[in-house]
Amino acid sequence: MRKGIVVEMSKKEVILLTREGQFLKRKIEKRSYRLGEEVDILNEKWKPFYFLIISIFLFIFVFLGEMVLF
Repeated sequence: MRKGIVVEMSKKEVILLTREGQFLKRKIEKRSYRLGEEVDILNEKWKPFYFLIISIFLFIFVFLGEMVLF
């Protein structure tokens, strides 16, 4: 898991500085932030992937379930 330091905050977003020198803009989660605080950065690339896999599984499950019933 990556970490970043809070360098700027607004009402909806927080800007983090990573160890690699990248500035990342993230939506504020349901927690409080402080300037200079080190926070964990979740890998957001996996969220759409999980959503896709779950959607395909549910589609197949519903489709096969209907075929068994008829």
